[in-house]
Amino acid sequence: MKPLPRDRDAAIRLPATDASIETAGARVDAILSALGVSRERALRIELALEELLVNIVSYAYPADGPGDFEILIAPSADAITLTVTDWGRPFNPLEADPPRTGDGIDDREPGGLGIHLVRELARSVRYERAGDANRIAFTFPSGGTSG
Repeated sequence: MKPLPRDRDAAIRLPATDASIETAGARVDAILSALGVSRERALRIELALEELLVNIVSYAYPADGPGDFEILIAPSADAITLTVTDWGRPFNPLEADPPRTGDGIDDREPGGLGIHLVRELARSVRYERAGDANRIAFTFPSGGTSG
């Protein structure tokens, strides 16, 4: 497959449901493949994305309220940035205390590992609240691409 141009952004908008996490992952995987991203790099990006989407589906919206998320994939010559937007409750995951990873599983508080994992996998992570939207962007170097 011929790689996509690095100056083209791709956007995906889906309802914030468990089923949409898998759908989003498959669509992002296809886009990353078309961009020529290596399988190893794509798996890291997709893992980080899944962690963020699980948080949105689980916590962003009231249990009885509908909501969406949007993923913008912005490739450049030296990086790939994914920006995930939701219109749920304001929440900056970067302000959360880091998890106590040295504690045994029975001794630590639940939660916090997802954003910790995203921070470990990505080159940079940033958050903004823009109007009624939460936006978290994470960037990976484009090294490790094929072709």
